[in-house]
Amino acid sequence: MTPSNRHGTLTILLTMFLIGCAASGAGPQSAAGGAPPAATPGTQRAPESAARAGEPPAAAREAAPPGGTGAVPVEETAEPEEPSEIAYSGEDFGIYVPPEDENLARAIGSQISFLAGGSEDEKSSAVDALLAMGNRAVVPVLIEQLSRRIAEEQEDDKLRSKIMRGLLSTFPEDAFDVCSYLVLRGNENQQMSGLYGFAMVDHPDQPSMVLPYIAHPNPRLRQAAAYALITPVAILSNAAEHMVVNGKLPDDVDEEMIAERFRRHERSRRMVFAEICKYDLDVPEEIFNYVRRYATYEDARTLVEHYAASVPEEERPVAEMILKMFEANRRWLGRPAPIPATRVAYDFHMFNVMANKGKDFPLQFSQKELDMLRGKENHLDRATKLALSVDNLLTYPQLCRPEMEEEEGGEARLRYQIPLRATLSLGSGAMNIHYWVGRAEGASDATVVVDVERFVPLEETLRDDSGATVATVAYQDYTEIEPGAWVPMKMAIDCLRVPQGEQETRHMRFAAEFQIVEGIWLLRDFTASEVKDDVEETRATADISNVSVEMAGAK
Repeated sequence: MTPSNRHGTLTILLTMFLIGCAASGAGPQSAAGGAPPAATPGTQRAPESAARAGEPPAAAREAAPPGGTGAVPVEETAEPEEPSEIAYSGEDFGIYVPPEDENLARAIGSQISFLAGGSEDEKSSAVDALLAMGNRAVVPVLIEQLSRRIAEEQEDDKLRSKIMRGLLSTFPEDAFDVCSYLVLRGNENQQMSGLYGFAMVDHPDQPSMVLPYIAHPNPRLRQAAAYALITPVAILSNAAEHMVVNGKLPDDVDEEMIAERFRRHERSRRMVFAEICKYDLDVPEEIFNYVRRYATYEDARTLVEHYAASVPEEERPVAEMILKMFEANRRWLGRPAPIPATRVAYDFHMFNVMANKGKDFPLQFSQKELDMLRGKENHLDRATKLALSVDNLLTYPQLCRPEMEEEEGGEARLRYQIPLRATLSLGSGAMNIHYWVGRAEGASDATVVVDVERFVPLEETLRDDSGATVATVAYQDYTEIEPGAWVPMKMAIDCLRVPQGEQETRHMRFAAEFQIVEGIWLLRDFTASEVKDDVEETRATADISNVSVEMAGAK
C-alpha cells in the first residue's frame, strides 16, 4: 500500500469514527466537552503537522483552525468535563466502520464488550486480541478507549500505555498520523497518550507537534511533552558514549542515521530554547528536565540574557551579577564555552583504596560528545563525576530565583533555590563507572559567595529544608585562562550527609586539582575520603595522564 493510500485509509476510519460518535454522543470530543484545553499565553497554538507527503494529516487539518504557516492558534475553551461513561456492545460496532468481512466485524465487536465493562485483565486481553487482528478497523476502537478513565488511575495509565505501544508497533507506518490525531483532537487522556506516543515516533515534524505542550497549564501534559522530546535523543547519548570510549560508532550502527538524528536534535533543541524565551520567569519546572540534559553554551547564554531582561527593576542588581558571572566563568561553569580543539584524548585511571583495585581506560571526545553527555553528569573536561549545584545558576537562573543577601568587603552573597533537587553529585570515576559516589541529598537551596572584582564563586553552602548545612564547596586558586575568563585550579568539597543505605549516612570529603593543557581546563587528580570520628581516610582516587589535544585547523 502506498503512503497516500495508507494515509487515506486511516483518515477515512477516523473521519467516519467521528461521524458515528457525533450521532451517538460518544467519542473524544463529546466525552471531553470540546476541543483540547487552551494553553497559557505563549503556548496557545498547535502546529500544523507535516505528514509524509509534506502536508498535515487530514485529521489534523480538520482539527486545526485556519491560520498561517507553522503554528496554528487553538481557540479558548471552557475547562473540559470528565469523560462520560460510554456503553458498548457488539451491536454498537456499526459506528466504528466495520470491515466488509462480517466474521472480523463480529470478532472486533465481541472485544469491545470487554473493553466497556471487563476486569483489568479482560481489558488487557481484549487489547491484545484486537491488535493481533492486524486490521486498521481496530484503530478507532482503541483510540476511543484511550479517552476513558477507570477506577484506578495507575491501572488506567498502564492500559493506555499498552494500547499506545500496541498501536505504534502494529501500525508503524501510521504512527505519526495517530499521535497527531490524539494530540490535536483528543481529550486530556488521549492528548497525554499521543504525547507519550511521540516519544516512540521517528519523524522530522515530531518536535513541532510536541513543542506547544512543554509549558501547558496541565502538568500531566507538560511531563508527557518533556518525555517525548527527551526520549528520542537517548540513542544519540549512547552513540556519544561509544565514541568517547571506543573512538568510533558500533559496527552495527548506521552512521548516516545517527548524523540525521543529530541534525534533527539540533533543530529541535533550537526550537525548544526559542520557545522557552517567550515565557515570563514563572516557567514550569518540567522544562528543566530538558534544559539540564541538552543546553549548550549558546542555549545557556540565551536563557541567562532572557532572565536578565525579564526581571523587575528591583532584581536588576542580581541579574547583572549573574550576567557578569556567566562571562567570567565561561570556560568551566554551567555550560562552558566550546573547547578550542577538535578532539581531546587522555588516559583515565581510577583506584579504590578499600578494595585495592583500579581501572584504566582511554577516553576521547569532541565538543559534540561533551555536550551530549553533560546531561548524564559526565563532564568530560572535569573527567571524574563532578556535577555542581552552582552549574544550575548559570544555566537556568529563572528556576533558581536568586536573591542578593549582602555585598560588602569585595564579596557578594547570592542565595538561590536548587531546581528539581539537581544538587551536588560527585565520585571517583568516569562515564558509568564510579567508586565512592557522594551526593548532597536533600539540598534545597544554596548560598554562594562571589568575588565582585573577578565575579568568580569563592565558596558555597548547600542547605536542606530545615536550614541545616548539607555540603560546602571551596573554589580555590583561580587563574585567568583567557582575558576576562577565570578557572579554579582546586576545589575542596565537604558532604556532611551522604546517603548510605536506607537510613544511614556517611561524612565524605572530596578534593580536585586541575590543569590547563593547550588552553583547555582539565582535571589533574581527584581524591574521595571518608571522615570517621574526626579522622579523614582516603577511599578512592582518580587522575588523568597522556593528554593530547587536536587543535582546530591543525593538519
